Amino acid sequence: MDDVGTEGRMKRSDYIFLPLICAIALFLGWKLFAATEKDLSGVIIQPIDDIGAFIAAAEQIQPKEGEVYLLAQQWKWSGEITLQAGQDYILHLATADIQHGFHLPREAMGQSVDILLQPNKKYQVNLRNLKPGVYPVGCTEYCGIEHNKMRTKLIVLE
Repeated sequence: MDDVGTEGRMKRSDYIFLPLICAIALFLGWKLFAATEKDLSGVIIQPIDDIGAFIAAAEQIQPKEGEVYLLAQQWKWSGEITLQAGQDYILHLATADIQHGFHLPREAMGQSVDILLQPNKKYQVNLRNLKPGVYPVGCTEYCGIEHNKMRTKLIVLE
């Protein structure tokens, strides 16, 4: 029999190696994605080593060198945040007790920010292109009987 007609056909061994190569590529892609420690929204999530140090940073006068700290705990935020329009900031978020949600409305910088805060983790988000105004910040995850009182605000000055 002639080998001329079999040139375009896949061999039986090709059917074994093709799925194996795809599986390896998917695994390596997932490992690369996980290594960046970023979720799809650009929020950096890291384990928190010392909640006491984070609480102390949140109680300081802010912002400090472009860094802003906000702590969530039942049923309050650590305070209001006052920033300047036209400057970029790094917002650090953490919860001192249970799961909370952070929401900053779209009007503040052109896109809304929604983050589910988990205990033992700190979250870092870039605040860019802030527009002057007063924006409500709320908890979007039910955190107990006084959840509705868990409000603060972001004040952006001209």
